[in-house]
Amino acid sequence: MAIEWTTDLSVGFAPVDEQHQELFRRVDGLCNAMEGNIENDVVDRTLRFLESYVIEHFDTEEVYMRAVDFPDLDTHKAEHRKFIETFNWLKREHSNEGPSPSLATRLEESVCGWLRSHINEKDKALALYLNARNI
Repeated sequence: MAIEWTTDLSVGFAPVDEQHQELFRRVDGLCNAMEGNIENDVVDRTLRFLESYVIEHFDTEEVYMRAVDFPDLDTHKAEHRKFIETFNWLKREHSNEGPSPSLATRLEESVCGWLRSHINEKDKALALYLNARNI
């Protein structure tokens, strides 16, 4: 399964685009590891990395939002929290069943689907707002 960041996902704000690209690379690697016969500790390490990186990425966005009094801050943060809940659910599923093609599919559907939707709807609006303020 290939999960790729594509230029249509660019928000036009380099710090955020770079983090999005890294998220897609890591999630793609995680899904590939779960579909293959990769050792569980590789998947565990990747999940831990993603967990901390997602929080770092969301913190980055939220710092920018607060700095410019972004009007959609609360809604955007609520979406971040919902994503973290979904990600935590997937981690628990991995703990219960280990890496598997079915979990990789659920990961792709929930995580990548959410990322694409969130980037296209919320992050692009944020980037427009930031760029209009020369941030």
